[in-house]
Amino acid sequence: MISVTIVATAHAGKGEELAAAWNHCAKLALTHDPGCKTFHVSRSRDNPDQVLVFEIYGSKEEFEAHSTSELAKELLPTLIPLVSGEPRIYVADLLTG
Repeated sequence: MISVTIVATAHAGKGEELAAAWNHCAKLALTHDPGCKTFHVSRSRDNPDQVLVFEIYGSKEEFEAHSTSELAKELLPTLIPLVSGEPRIYVADLLTG
Protein backbone atom coordinates (compact mmCIF):
# COMPACT_ATOMS: atom_id res chain seq x y z
CA MET A 1 0.00 0.00 0.00
CA ILE A 2 1.10 3.56 -0.70
CA SER A 3 0.59 6.56 1.58
CA VAL A 4 0.60 10.11 0.31
CA THR A 5 0.94 13.07 2.67
CA ILE A 6 0.56 16.60 1.36
CA VAL A 7 1.25 19.75 3.38
CA ALA A 8 -0.07 22.85 1.63
CA THR A 9 -0.32 26.42 2.83
CA ALA A 10 -3.14 28.58 1.53
CA HIS A 11 -2.82 32.24 0.71
CA ALA A 12 -3.33 34.31 3.88
CA GLY A 13 -6.84 33.89 5.22
CA LYS A 14 -7.79 31.20 2.68
CA GLY A 15 -7.17 28.11 4.83
CA GLU A 16 -10.84 27.34 5.30
CA GLU A 17 -11.44 27.63 1.56
CA LEU A 18 -8.48 25.35 0.78
CA ALA A 19 -9.66 22.79 3.35
CA ALA A 20 -13.15 22.83 1.81
CA ALA A 21 -11.68 22.30 -1.67
CA TRP A 22 -9.61 19.35 -0.42
CA ASN A 23 -12.67 17.89 1.33
CA HIS A 24 -14.54 18.05 -1.97
CA CYS A 25 -11.64 16.20 -3.63
CA ALA A 26 -11.68 13.60 -0.86
CA LYS A 27 -15.39 12.87 -1.28
CA LEU A 28 -15.04 12.46 -5.04
CA ALA A 29 -11.88 10.33 -4.82
CA LEU A 30 -13.43 7.99 -2.24
CA THR A 31 -16.58 7.68 -4.35
CA HIS A 32 -15.10 7.39 -7.85
CA ASP A 33 -11.55 6.08 -7.41
CA PRO A 34 -11.51 2.39 -6.39
CA GLY A 35 -7.78 2.55 -5.64
CA CYS A 36 -8.25 5.28 -3.02
CA LYS A 37 -8.68 3.53 0.33
CA THR A 38 -8.41 6.53 2.67
CA PHE A 39 -8.46 10.29 2.18
CA HIS A 40 -8.28 12.58 5.22
CA VAL A 41 -8.05 16.37 5.33
CA SER A 42 -6.87 18.32 8.40
CA ARG A 43 -6.11 21.93 9.25
CA SER A 44 -3.20 22.85 11.45
CA ARG A 45 -4.07 24.21 14.88
CA ASP A 46 -0.92 26.35 14.80
CA ASN A 47 -1.52 27.81 11.34
CA PRO A 48 -5.14 27.81 10.11
CA ASP A 49 -3.90 28.44 6.56
CA GLN A 50 -1.99 25.14 6.53
CA VAL A 51 -3.87 22.07 5.29
CA LEU A 52 -2.62 18.50 5.63
CA VAL A 53 -3.90 15.72 3.40
CA PHE A 54 -3.36 12.00 4.01
CA GLU A 55 -4.28 9.43 1.36
CA ILE A 56 -3.80 5.67 1.06
CA TYR A 57 -3.84 3.69 -2.18
CA GLY A 58 -3.84 -0.09 -2.54
CA SER A 59 -0.73 -0.15 -4.74
CA LYS A 60 1.76 2.00 -6.60
CA GLU A 61 -0.21 1.37 -9.79
CA GLU A 62 -3.46 2.54 -8.19
CA PHE A 63 -1.78 5.72 -6.96
CA GLU A 64 -0.34 6.37 -10.42
CA ALA A 65 -3.79 5.78 -11.97
CA HIS A 66 -5.28 8.26 -9.50
CA SER A 67 -2.59 10.84 -10.25
CA THR A 68 -3.26 10.75 -13.98
CA SER A 69 -7.04 10.26 -13.84
CA GLU A 70 -9.58 12.57 -15.42
CA LEU A 71 -10.84 13.30 -11.90
CA ALA A 72 -7.40 14.53 -10.80
CA LYS A 73 -7.08 16.64 -13.95
CA GLU A 74 -10.50 18.17 -13.21
CA LEU A 75 -9.86 18.89 -9.52
CA LEU A 76 -6.27 20.11 -9.56
CA PRO A 77 -7.15 23.50 -11.11
CA THR A 78 -9.54 24.17 -8.20
CA LEU A 79 -6.71 23.72 -5.68
CA ILE A 80 -3.76 25.43 -7.36
CA PRO A 81 -5.06 29.03 -7.10
CA LEU A 82 -5.61 28.60 -3.34
CA VAL A 83 -2.10 27.34 -2.51
CA SER A 84 0.74 29.71 -1.66
CA GLY A 85 4.09 28.33 -2.78
CA GLU A 86 4.89 24.70 -3.46
CA PRO A 87 3.11 22.08 -1.36
CA ARG A 88 5.27 19.42 0.25
CA ILE A 89 4.32 15.97 -1.03
CA TYR A 90 5.55 12.75 0.54
CA VAL A 91 4.90 9.40 -1.15
CA ALA A 92 5.84 6.37 0.91
CA ASP A 93 5.28 2.67 1.39
CA LEU A 94 2.71 2.18 4.14
CA LEU A 95 4.18 -0.03 6.87
CA THR A 96 1.22 -0.27 9.26
CA GLY A 97 -2.51 -0.91 9.03
